[in-house]
Amino acid sequence: MGSDSLRRRLTITYTAALALGLLIFAFFSLMTIDRTLENTLDARLATTVRAFAATAAGHISGSKVDSATVRRLLDELGIQQNGAIVTNNGTTAMQSMNLPAAVARVARRATGNTITYATVAGDDGLRVAALPMVSGSGGPATIVLWRPIDVIGDYERIAVMVLAVASLLIIAGAFIAGTIIVGRGLEPLSTMAAAASEIEAHDITRRLSNSSWDEELRKFAATFDRMLDRLQSAFHRQRQFTADASHDLRGPLAVIRAEVDLALARSRDADTDDAAFRSIRDEVMEFDRLLEGLLLAARADAGPLKSAAIDLADLAARATGRLQPFAISRHVHISNEIKTAPVIVGDADILERVLISLLHNGIKFSPPDGTVSLCVLDSTKTVSLIVRDQGPGFSNEALKNAFERFWRDDAARGRSGTGLGLAIAKSAVERVGGSILIRNVRSGGAEIETVFPLAVR
Repeated sequence: MGSDSLRRRLTITYTAALALGLLIFAFFSLMTIDRTLENTLDARLATTVRAFAATAAGHISGSKVDSATVRRLLDELGIQQNGAIVTNNGTTAMQSMNLPAAVARVARRATGNTITYATVAGDDGLRVAALPMVSGSGGPATIVLWRPIDVIGDYERIAVMVLAVASLLIIAGAFIAGTIIVGRGLEPLSTMAAAASEIEAHDITRRLSNSSWDEELRKFAATFDRMLDRLQSAFHRQRQFTADASHDLRGPLAVIRAEVDLALARSRDADTDDAAFRSIRDEVMEFDRLLEGLLLAARADAGPLKSAAIDLADLAARATGRLQPFAISRHVHISNEIKTAPVIVGDADILERVLISLLHNGIKFSPPDGTVSLCVLDSTKTVSLIVRDQGPGFSNEALKNAFERFWRDDAARGRSGTGLGLAIAKSAVERVGGSILIRNVRSGGAEIETVFPLAVR
């Protein structure tokens, strides 16, 4: 329906444009024909009226012309043309037929030695040419010729019929040709649509690009292919996310089930039961942390942001305050060097959780009596929030893969945790137009820099 509708619209638009062009061409053609025929008629009248004047000169006596001259004058008129000689006193010295009053008025208006042209009303209209002359003893007189202009109308009617028939044939041919041309032009789009349907239904790894297509279609196909690349990447990440989440969720559940099965299989013992319950509690807490991480990841990836102005100094104070008990339990000192900081825009809840996650990691991997420091570096357009710890730093693999979800390092920083913290932080920060970088400090430890754009004031 859509392709057929587009084909019809393109064909109709093309045909309508051609019809409009033909209409304009016909209009100017008829104007040109009319002007050409009128000029041709005037030229013939001018030739005849001058010959008429030359023949009549010296042959007007009083208000009359001798009969021999009259015959010669009538021979010069030819067919469909009439003439008369009107003297200055208003009498008609000679006429081929009754002089119409309108023609006589044109003769009286003629002056000088030039031809006066006029179109007057008649049965079908008359074209008049009048030329003043001076005849010997007869005094001033005017030669006036006239002929019907119906011949111009006849030619114009024939031209209208020819142009109308030719235009209709051209429009019909253009409609047929346009349908074929538009159909061929849209054929690659139909091919794309069919291929896209197959890709959607069966194989998202296929692409549309075809080197034989025109440049515009190749650009369109390339754009569509890039969209498919993004979709394929998104589907891959979704499948990987689902698989990783299922795997990580299955672990705590398996431990809980095993502990419950063991508790039910053995005889009751307070110490053993306490150990089992503590193990179950720890796994439930791990399970809860994983679910919270998944929910936070979903919030960081989708849904509208609750954008609001955020004071980084206040955000840092709240995050360090919440983690102070954990830091004390690990014998780690938190050094909050942020006293004042620029204002940024973002989701305060998500960014606070992100900062808590970064500080939590720093505290967890710092040695006893170590320090986790928090500071800001600002410029004219951005502000950087830096979390630095004194732990073992990132391994080479971590520097490459730390932002992938559920990825956990086997080396320097251990495999504890959900593997979501840095991935969630990256997603949340990038959604507000920022970026996040990780690196190792030369003096030892890891450093995470989160760069935010400044709020527009």
